[in-house]
Amino acid sequence: MVTARLLFSTLSVLALGTAALSAADPAAERLGWWREAKVGLAIAWGPVAVTGGAHGGATGYGEGLLAATKMPLADYRAIAQRFNPTAADPAVWVRMAKDAGLRYVVLSAKHVDGFALWPSAASTWDIADASPYGQDLVEPLAKAARQEGLRLGLHYSQAQDLMHPGGAKPGTEDGGGWDDGHRGRFDDYLAQVAVPQVQELLARYQPDLLWWDTPILMTPARAGLFTALLTQHPSVLTNNRLGGNQAGDFTSISGIVPLTVPPAKSFEVRLNVGRFTTFNATDTEFTSASDLIRRTAEVASQGGNLLLGVAPDAAGRIPTPVAERLGDLGQWLRLHGEAIYGTEAGPFPRLPWGCVTRKDERLYLHVLAWPKDGRLRLPLASGVTGAHLLATPDTALVITKDASGLVITVPATPVDARNTVIVVTLDGQPQALPLVTVGATVEATVSEDGQPVTNILDRNASRRWMAPVGAAEAQVTITLAQPEKLAALALDEPDVWPRLRQHLRVEADSGNGQWITIGKEVTTGMGAFVELRQVTTKRLRLTLANPKSRLGLAEVVVLRAD
Repeated sequence: MVTARLLFSTLSVLALGTAALSAADPAAERLGWWREAKVGLAIAWGPVAVTGGAHGGATGYGEGLLAATKMPLADYRAIAQRFNPTAADPAVWVRMAKDAGLRYVVLSAKHVDGFALWPSAASTWDIADASPYGQDLVEPLAKAARQEGLRLGLHYSQAQDLMHPGGAKPGTEDGGGWDDGHRGRFDDYLAQVAVPQVQELLARYQPDLLWWDTPILMTPARAGLFTALLTQHPSVLTNNRLGGNQAGDFTSISGIVPLTVPPAKSFEVRLNVGRFTTFNATDTEFTSASDLIRRTAEVASQGGNLLLGVAPDAAGRIPTPVAERLGDLGQWLRLHGEAIYGTEAGPFPRLPWGCVTRKDERLYLHVLAWPKDGRLRLPLASGVTGAHLLATPDTALVITKDASGLVITVPATPVDARNTVIVVTLDGQPQALPLVTVGATVEATVSEDGQPVTNILDRNASRRWMAPVGAAEAQVTITLAQPEKLAALALDEPDVWPRLRQHLRVEADSGNGQWITIGKEVTTGMGAFVELRQVTTKRLRLTLANPKSRLGLAEVVVLRAD
C-alpha cells in the first residue's frame, strides 16, 4: 500500500492577449487560425465504404478491414472496382460543415488501406486508376473549403499502408505481411510511395494541415524525409502522429474527452458522430445533438479543439442522422459561438454543473445541469463586474458572495437545457478557490511499479496510476484534509489502447467505520463524471473492477456541493 501527502496551490489562470501569447509561444502565429477555430470536421472515406462494415457474414469492420480479416489484396482491389461514388459532392460536405459551425475540414486523402482519393503519379492504387469513378476527389473539396472560408486538412497514413509493398502493417515486422503483393521493405515504400505522395498533396492542394496517422516503424531518420518537405511549406500545421520523436504542432487523441486537465498545451480530440470511423450500414449509435454540444464545451473548457468524424456511404452521401445532429450543433453555435470560438481554458478543472471557457476578461459558464434552487455557485475568489445570459445580454443577473465563492441567481428555466451559457465579466485575473484535494492523502491497494497512485492528484494527465496486469479489482482511498460536503467526482482515464472498461463504485466513510455507496458508473475509456449522493465526509473510496481490462486512472477531481 502506497501513501503520499499531496499539497496543491490555488488554481489560477492568467489572461494572455494575442501579442503576449505570440511572444511567449513561437508557434502561436502559425497556430492562430487553429486555436480560433475550435471545431472541425473529419471525413473518413474510401473503398471500404462499399462493404458497409460487413465481410464474410460478420459486421463491425471499418478502416482496418484488411488487417482484421487478412483479406487477399486481390479481393480488396475487387471492392475498389465497385467504388463509384457518383452522388459524392464535396461542396455539400463543406456546406454541411459550415452550417454546423465547424471551421476546418480534414479529408482522409489516404487511409490505412493505401487508397489515394486523388490521381497520384506515385501509384496506380488510387481513385483514377483503381476505381470506375476516375476523378479527383481532393481537388473539389479543397476548392469548396476555400470558397466557404474553411481551412483544409488532409489525413495521410504515412506509415501504415496495407496494400502497397513495404507499407507498415500492425503486428508485423518490416517486410512481412499475409499476401505476397504487399511484402517489401518499408524504406522502399517510403521512398517510392509515401514521400512522393505527400509532396503531391502539398504542391497540388496547398493544405493548411497534414493529419498524420499511426507511426508504425517510423524512426527519426524516416520522419525527417517528411519534415524536409514541410520546410518548403512552413505554414502547414501537423499533428503529433508522424513518429520519429516529432511532436508536431498539436496532440491528437481519439475518443477521450478530458474532464479534469488538458492532455497537452495544444490538443485536438477526434470523436465520431456515429459508432464507427468509416461507413457502417448497421450503425444506429449516433451521438446525440445534446452530447455534441456538451463535448464541444468540455473540450474547449480544457483549451482544446474538437474534430467530429463523419463517414459518407459508398455513393458519397452523409447519413441523414449525422447531418441532422450536426445541424442542431450549428444552431446552438450560432447563438453561443462566442463562448467557443477563440476561447482558452477556464480556471477550473470541472464544476458540478458544467464547465468554463475564457476569453480575455470574460468567463463563459457552460451550464449543463441547471440548478434547481436557482443559485449557480462559482468557486471564484476574484472580483467580477457583472453577469448575464449570453442569449439575453441586456438582462443582468444578481451576484452575491458566500464561503463557496460567488453565487449567481439564475432564472427558473434555462435558455437551452442542453447548455445555457452565462457570461461573467471579471475585474482582474481569475482566481479559483483551492480544490477539495488540497492537503489530501491518497492510497491504493495495488500499484504497478513506476505508476503510483499519487499521480491521480498531481494535475498532470501524462502521469497515471495503473494496477498491475491481472488485477481484477483495486481500491483507491482519498483522505481529505477536512470533512467536505461533496457533489460530484470527475476523472480522466489513461490514454491507452485498448480503452479501459471499468466498473466504478464511489463510497463515503460515514464516520463510524461504515462505507456508504454514493455513486456508480461504468467507464468506456473516456473518463467519467459521477454525480454523488450528497454527504459530508472526509474519506472517499473508489473501487474499480473488470476482469477483462486493465485498471487505472489518469486524474481525479473531487467537487464540493457548496
